Amino acid sequence: MPDEAAKFLSEQRNLHQIDALTITEQTIAHLHQIPLLHKDPFDRLLIGQAIENKAILLTEDSTILQYQIQGLNLMRL
Repeated sequence: MPDEAAKFLSEQRNLHQIDALTITEQTIAHLHQIPLLHKDPFDRLLIGQAIENKAILLTEDSTILQYQIQGLNLMRL
C-alpha cells in the first residue's frame, strides 16, 4: 500500500465507483440473526453490512458460504 493510504484508497474508490460502507447500529442489530458458524467478528460484520445494504457479499470463505440467512446474498469468487 502506498505511503498515503487514505489518499490512495479514496482515489481507488472514486476511480472504481465504490462506496464505503459504515458500521451502523442497524448493521450491529443483524448480528443477533447470524448463526455462530463463523467466529470471526469482522466477517460477521461484513455479513451484517451485506444484509443491511442489500449487497452481494463476494467471498472465497467456505464458512461464510454456508450461511443461509434471509436477505443475505452470497456469491463465490
